[in-house]
Amino acid sequence: MTWFFSGNLWLTGLAAAVFGVLFWQIARPRFEEPPGRHVVVDDNPSAPVEPVWAQVRWVSSSRVPRVVPVVALADARGGEVRQVFRVACGDAPDQLRADGIPFAAELVVAHPPLLRVGGEEPVALRQAQAVSSSTLVEPEFAEPPLPPTSPVLSQWWQRVFVRKVSLLLGGDPQWIPVRLVPAPVGLTMPWVVVRPSDGHVLARQYLPRALAGVPAGPHSGLMGVARGSAVLDENEAGDSVDGVLYGQGWSNPVLLRGIRIRHVG
Repeated sequence: MTWFFSGNLWLTGLAAAVFGVLFWQIARPRFEEPPGRHVVVDDNPSAPVEPVWAQVRWVSSSRVPRVVPVVALADARGGEVRQVFRVACGDAPDQLRADGIPFAAELVVAHPPLLRVGGEEPVALRQAQAVSSSTLVEPEFAEPPLPPTSPVLSQWWQRVFVRKVSLLLGGDPQWIPVRLVPAPVGLTMPWVVVRPSDGHVLARQYLPRALAGVPAGPHSGLMGVARGSAVLDENEAGDSVDGVLYGQGWSNPVLLRGIRIRHVG
């Protein structure tokens, strides 16, 4: 009898653990790793080329929490969008500015279509999207805010990491200007963190629901890391550390995990 009850307790505990893991995987917001696969392109020099203005926009799905870029094309800077493509590799390569600033490019009419920026390797596009009425509106980024003095907020499952970054914030962190670009979806809007100088992606982040004062559109912010850290692009090889993220108008800084850095002394 004792064996029977202890066996039932063991099975009950195992079932609870399994359901707990499933709940964790389903309930927590997260980003899927972008495919990042190399797409072979045939950059035929004799293919027709059209001069265009391009703008990277970020979209996400409430069903699959993955944030991906699309490229909107217009005939002129500030002009009406005529086509919207997905990027074939599933992410924003270095050739494309990820902060929404329009840039001049060439559309190579090929299969798949290619977007050539300057003399760099062309970017393969795919699957033209339906175009709603819009224009290439250039986002206005103000000067970064002053460093925060309010407590750090985090998602509920990340609270165990807050103490360490709170100590960082209470010391003398290194503040790096960033740009924050939304990828609208449902009630939990992910944000893409971009380096202003080259438009490369540094991180992607969901914000805690308790955070107040977040602007609806792109805005400037700060990333706080330990001194002696060179922040790398999100897919570059480097050490992974925790830091803080703070945007214009935010009530509090938030925990930002998985920042890629290289120690520089």
